[in-house]
Amino acid sequence: MRTPPAPTPRERLARLAERVRIHGLPRRQDEGQGGSLSAGGAALRTDEGSYYDAQPAREEVLQELRDSADALLAVITRNRYGSLILTTDTIAFVDIDLPPAPPAKQPLFGRGAWRQKQEEHRAERKRRVDLIASWALRHPVCSVITYETAAGLRVAISGLDAAADSAQMQQVMQDLEADPLYARLCARHATYRARLTAKPWRCGVTALSDTSDYPTTSAAEQSAREEWISGYDAARAGTRAVQRLDTSGPAVSGAAAVVLDLHDRLSGAADGASRLA
Repeated sequence: MRTPPAPTPRERLARLAERVRIHGLPRRQDEGQGGSLSAGGAALRTDEGSYYDAQPAREEVLQELRDSADALLAVITRNRYGSLILTTDTIAFVDIDLPPAPPAKQPLFGRGAWRQKQEEHRAERKRRVDLIASWALRHPVCSVITYETAAGLRVAISGLDAAADSAQMQQVMQDLEADPLYARLCARHATYRARLTAKPWRCGVTALSDTSDYPTTSAAEQSAREEWISGYDAARAGTRAVQRLDTSGPAVSGAAAVVLDLHDRLSGAADGASRLA
């Protein structure tokens, strides 16, 4: 029997969107905001909730971005804690975590230790930014856009011509010191995810998963969900998910430019007046 051809990344994206819309696993009782990998490697847990190697978490699909031939370029969903998420295979996104920054306000006691931690955090951030710049110099055919997030950095890469589940892309993730859980999630589902709006607890709102799961099963649950979304949208006013820091290489073009424009507009990348959240 002839083996059917493997699905293309675009076909995988379409299938992933369908699974996210319809399927998913029941919410785990131990979900929280911390991240860990189960001992058996079966479940990925991040502050977005629980992700499983077998299939993604169930999420509400809010928008599908398609090209002129109706091919799916990207999907926007609302994740379990309520933020908007971009999923795509058209342009690569790499998430890089930094060690937690010390409090911005200088304490009354322990000022010396506080200053040292501030300097160490600035030095580590500079090392990571320089690492990205060095990688970009070694790959001049790629468009590389660096963003700052509330807890680290994000890199968008176009022109690499490597699928998210390829060995080449996983090497890129290692070279840029990406969050290992994020890298594994991308490899498993052959797509990239980028958060577009604030994490609720960074703007004084509890997670949506504390109010309702998706899909809702009653009018009361749906009403509570809509009320949460309204409150969250009001609370996140004046926040943004990323700030664009640097751009190198050729201009992003074609479908990748369309997806990147959507990412930048919805994440507030150029909105310097807003705070990162």
